[in-house]
Amino acid sequence: MKKIIFIFLIIFSISSFSEINTDVNKIIKNIKKNTDYNSSFQISTMKIETNGKTTSSMTFEAYSKKVDNNTWQLMKFTSPSRLTGTSILSKKGNTWYYNKRTNRVRLLSKSAKNGSVMGSSFSYDDMDLDYEKDFTFSIINSDKNYYYLKLIPKDNSKKYSYIISKVNKTNFTEELIEYYDKNNLLYKKLEITDYKKINNYFIPKNMKMTDLTTNKSTYIITDFSTIKINIELKDSIFSEKNLKK
Repeated sequence: MKKIIFIFLIIFSISSFSEINTDVNKIIKNIKKNTDYNSSFQISTMKIETNGKTTSSMTFEAYSKKVDNNTWQLMKFTSPSRLTGTSILSKKGNTWYYNKRTNRVRLLSKSAKNGSVMGSSFSYDDMDLDYEKDFTFSIINSDKNYYYLKLIPKDNSKKYSYIISKVNKTNFTEELIEYYDKNNLLYKKLEITDYKKINNYFIPKNMKMTDLTTNKSTYIITDFSTIKINIELKDSIFSEKNLKK
């Protein structure tokens, strides 16, 4: 009898483990659906605050396009005038930075991608996360309204050791992402609010990244009136040569 119970418990445990893994994979896929458009364009403002005071503000155009299951992204800064033309290109796991003032294009190393984007609380890695490709993931908690996921990067060169994501059960939008360092201490958090459904995709208006070690916060505010989904974008837009144009 004990043997039968023991075998039943093993089967039950395996079944439960399988269900949890199936669920988390479905959650990740549903999160991805919110940005699973072929291409996009939008204009956003980035504001940086240190100790509660605004230290800088800039505007940029953001382009994205899916090519062979890989998302290409381009940020082109349009203001202030000293930054106009400065660009950041990400594709195929690489990131290039073009400095308008020096007229130089630089391919960032892995370690450099942990660095700050334009002095903000965002790193280059933060702007280019692919959960399915770059992380292992699991459900660590669940309540009436949210799933809580733990995501561990496959690449040890990342500054963080893992991420905790708070996911809305209704529309699978992420409302809070917490970053933990190599000592398992929370050092950065991203709050995402004011989602709007556009062409069946949930797109956030406001993102706030706070660096708890420097007391610096960065806001990215998107102008919904500028958003265009599934538009025609030539591959040449995402070329290194185009960065200088």
